[in-house]
Amino acid sequence: VLVLLIALFLYKSRWEERQLAASFDGYAAYMERSGRFLPFVG
Repeated sequence: VLVLLIALFLYKSRWEERQLAASFDGYAAYMERSGRFLPFVG
């Protein structure tokens, strides 16, 4: 069950990042300088 939840979380986070990058011009640059799950660790 844990592996399934992790896989679902990874898929959902990638989907959300694509949606945010399409909606906000500066989001792609933000993604390059920040971490996916811990933004302050980028």
